[in-house]
Formats: sequence, structure tokens, C-alpha cells
Amino acid sequence: MKNILVAIVSLGLFGVASQAQTGWNWDSQSYYAGQTAPSNQDYYDQGSQVPVYNVDPSICFEPGWDFGGYFSAMFPNDSVRSSGIGGGILLSYFFDRNIGLEFNYATHGQSEAQHVVHANAVYRLPINSCFCGAWAPYVFGGGGFLANGEFDSLFDIGAGLEVRFQSWGSVALFTDYSYNFVEKNLDFSQLRAGFKLPF
Repeated sequence: MKNILVAIVSLGLFGVASQAQTGWNWDSQSYYAGQTAPSNQDYYDQGSQVPVYNVDPSICFEPGWDFGGYFSAMFPNDSVRSSGIGGGILLSYFFDRNIGLEFNYATHGQSEAQHVVHANAVYRLPINSCFCGAWAPYVFGGGGFLANGEFDSLFDIGAGLEVRFQSWGSVALFTDYSYNFVEKNLDFSQLRAGFKLPF
């Protein structure tokens, strides 16, 4: 039940934030109205005077804050404890295109709820535009704790891939994998897939 509530809250915040964010509203013309794209990044669609923009990683991966939500799966490193699914929320801040910090909380349903909190350093590497978005593989690592009736400290390392849609105000979709080394409890892997909203 908690997992369903987390998912609903995350999706609800997604909708509220997307409408509240100035200049988004899923409208590329509104989004670009206040921006000046580099001259080599825009061109005019045939038969109209509406500029069409190529996906530019320098615009999509600007410094600043992101809020997000995700679905998550937890895989304990033993044959006794069962895997669990759930979800969580995250808040991140990037100092430039590459380096940032991320804080996230997730809960997973097993025989008892598993609450996971992380504080990670992130390094991402935006690459040239392709298909419909600007892509960035990334790696991360840090510390946190696992709570399931008792607290255990942990540290984690992982990697993932993020794609940002310039025409949607740089909204991102991401997926990643991490391995978590737990102090007293058993280690586990975590798989996440979700969205990020810049603000």
C-alpha cells in the first residue's frame, strides 16, 4: 500500500510541477520564447516561420535544481530475503553540466518495508544530440542508510543513463543501477527508472 501511495504522490507532484514551472506547459514555443538559441542550432521548418531547434546538450544540461520521482526495485544479495518493488523521490543540484549532488528516498515492499536514503555525488557526461533528446551517461556514489526496524549505514556505487527533452523544457527520463554495501545487514542491488523536473 505504501508503494502505491509513493507512486501516486510522485506522479501527482510531476503534474503539479509541470504546470507550475514558468514557461513549460509542454509547449516548445513558450519554452523558447525567452531563450536565444545559437545561430547554428535553429532553422525554419519548410513552409512556416516557426523555428525548429536541434537538441542541444548545453541547453538541456544546465546547472541548477531537479526534482524527480521514480519506480524502484530492490534485490537482496542472498537467497533468503525476497526482492521488493516500490518507489521514491529525489532532489539534486548540479554545479555545472557535469558535477552534482543528489539526495533520494525510496521504500520497498518486502516481508517488512525497506526504507533507503542516499546522498550521492554524481558525474554525468552529456553527449551530442541524437534521436529526440540530449543524452548523458552518468556515474554516482555516496552514502546513506537502510531502515527496516533498525538502522544500518551503507555506501553505494552505480551508473545510469539520462535523456532530456529540450522541447519539453529539459524534462528528463532516467534509469540507473546501483550496488549497496550495508554495514550489518545484507548487501543489495537497486534498479531505478523515473523522471526529473528542472526548476
